[in-house]
Amino acid sequence: MNDKGLMVPKIVIIDQDECITTGGWIYLLNEFLGTHYKEEDFSSYCVEEEVISDPKVRDAFYQYILDHNMYSHAYFLPGAIPVLEKLFKSTYYRPYIVTSYSIPQVFEKCGILAQQKHDFFLKYMPFIPPGRVQLSSGDKSVFKGDVRIDDLVKHMYDAELKLLMTSFHNKDIPDTILQEQGITRVGDWYDVEKVLKL
Repeated sequence: MNDKGLMVPKIVIIDQDECITTGGWIYLLNEFLGTHYKEEDFSSYCVEEEVISDPKVRDAFYQYILDHNMYSHAYFLPGAIPVLEKLFKSTYYRPYIVTSYSIPQVFEKCGILAQQKHDFFLKYMPFIPPGRVQLSSGDKSVFKGDVRIDDLVKHMYDAELKLLMTSFHNKDIPDTILQEQGITRVGDWYDVEKVLKL
């Protein structure tokens, strides 16, 4: 409640990649290399660093990512669409998608990723009001919220409620570490729905 006795909605900061959607990056990695990797084959966020040792080949892969729309091959995490639609209709919460469009190694060319993300949300999530998708060049710390939903611990910052979306690269983080940082692990959007009592 504010000083006038009116309820102020809780701000929810939500990541996109490996939180709402996943699979597109690895799909293009497989297409580029002619391989058949799956998410469970990797343990780190930067999967290409695990399988491409030559810096020149890695740079060529980043260019391949820019030339092909990974969101044409991404899929939604379980419950993402119905739960997010419910969340965006809530009067108790005010959610924002805050997603990075940056690949540091080819930063000067990354504008196309911003366009791809913009088009993706317009096509698949038309229930999101204008202005509620914020594209970041990498530093999300400027976006303050009461609730954070992300797959990277480093993006949790200060929030009353921190929800870590389980992903291939964070599944081995011990619960004790998460508890020390006040982070709750969620497996999918149906878990988020329960935690937020939507």
